[in-house]
Amino acid sequence: MKIRRFVADSFQKAMYMAKRELGQDALIIHTRKFKQGGFLGFFAKPRVEITVAVDEEMLEQNSEPAEPEPGADSNTAPEISAYETQQDEDKPSAVGEQFAAASDNVPIPLPDAGDETPAQPILEELQLVKEMVAEMNCKLNSNNRLQSYPRHLQQMYNSLVNHRVEEKLAVEIINRVRLSLSQQEQLLEPERAREMCLQIIVSMIRKPWPIELNQGRPRVVAMVGPTGVGKTTTIAKLAANFALLEKKQVGLVTLDTYRIAAVEQLRTYAEIIGIPLEVAFRARELGEALHKLRHRDLILLDTAGRNPRDQRQISELGEFIQVSKPDEVMLVLNTNTHTSDLLDIYRRFNVIKIDKVIFTKVDESEYHGQILNVLYNTRTNLAYITNGQNVPDDIEVPDPIHLAQLILEEGRDNA
Repeated sequence: MKIRRFVADSFQKAMYMAKRELGQDALIIHTRKFKQGGFLGFFAKPRVEITVAVDEEMLEQNSEPAEPEPGADSNTAPEISAYETQQDEDKPSAVGEQFAAASDNVPIPLPDAGDETPAQPILEELQLVKEMVAEMNCKLNSNNRLQSYPRHLQQMYNSLVNHRVEEKLAVEIINRVRLSLSQQEQLLEPERAREMCLQIIVSMIRKPWPIELNQGRPRVVAMVGPTGVGKTTTIAKLAANFALLEKKQVGLVTLDTYRIAAVEQLRTYAEIIGIPLEVAFRARELGEALHKLRHRDLILLDTAGRNPRDQRQISELGEFIQVSKPDEVMLVLNTNTHTSDLLDIYRRFNVIKIDKVIFTKVDESEYHGQILNVLYNTRTNLAYITNGQNVPDDIEVPDPIHLAQLILEEGRDNA
C-alpha cells in the first residue's frame, strides 16, 4: 500500500484529484487545512491537503493519464495537479520552490494547527475497513473450501445458514463433521454425516440446566430481561409446575411496580395457583418480602423489563440483585430476535452475572439457529423454552436432540 498527498484550494478539488489519479478505491487517512503564500502572513490563500492510501495493484491499474477535469483551466497552478509520495515528504515541493524564488527570504507561514483534522477517527475507520476485508476474505476462503466438499455436506451447511446459524459457526460444524468421518464415509454415507452433524450440534447446545431445589432452604431464582419477552407469563408457568405438579411450596416476589397491569396479572396467577405474592417497591421491602417467604421451597423473583441500553435501569436492577442474593439469575430472551441483538442484550445484562437463559415464543419463530448462536457464543446453559401462552403447559426443559433436529431439518426444508 502506498501513501500519497494531494493539495488544492478546496476539499472537493483535492478529492477529485485523488479519485482521478488513484481511482475510486483510494482511502482518505488524513486531512488538514492550512494557509500558504502571501506576504508576512497577509493575503495567504487557504489550502487543503488530503493524504490517501491505495493498494499498489490498484495504483498500477489506474496509472494511465486521465482526462482533465471538465471546465478546468489549462493554466491551473502546478500545485493543484501535482501529488507527492510519502517518501518525498521531507523534500521541498514544486510549490515550495516557486514560492521561495518569488519571496526570497520571506518566511513561509506554518500551517494553522487548529485547522488540522484529527487523524484518529480516520485511522479507526481504516482499521474497521481492514477488519471487514479480512472477514470477507475469511468467508470467501470458507466458501471455496465448501465447494470441494461432498454435496450433502454443502446441503447441510446451507440448511444451517438458512436456519440463521452464523456462517462461521456453520463452517465449524461442517468441518467437525469432516474430521469425524473417513473419506469414504463423507462421500458414500450421507446419513452417517447427518447423524454426526446432529451430535455436534447437541454437544454445542449442551445438557439443559433447569431449576434444582435446595435442601433445607428456599431456592431463590431471579428472572431478568428486556421488555416484552414474556417474563411474567414464564414465571407463572414455572410457579404452576412446581406448585401443582411437583407439590412444592412456592412464593412469588414482584419488583415490576412500573406496570400495574403486570402486578395484577401475577397476582391473579398467584391466587389461581394458591401461592403467596409479595410486592416490593424498594430494596428494603425486598428483604422483608424474602424473609416472609423464607420457609418456601422456591421463591421466584419477577423484575421489571429493562431497556438493556439504559445503564441507569441496569444499575437499579443490579441493586435489587445484590439485596436478594439469588441462587441463580435467568435471562429471558425472545426467540424472534436477531442474533446480534440477542448477544448485545446478553452482554449488557451480564454485568449482573447471568447464570442461565430461557428462550420464549419458540413456537412463533420460523428459525431456531439463533438459540444455538447464543449458547455457543456465551457458553451459557439453557434452562427452559416456552412454546405458547397456556399456563402451566407451554414450558419445557428442552431436549437438545429435538432442538438440533429443528435447527438442521427445518433449515433444510426452508432451503
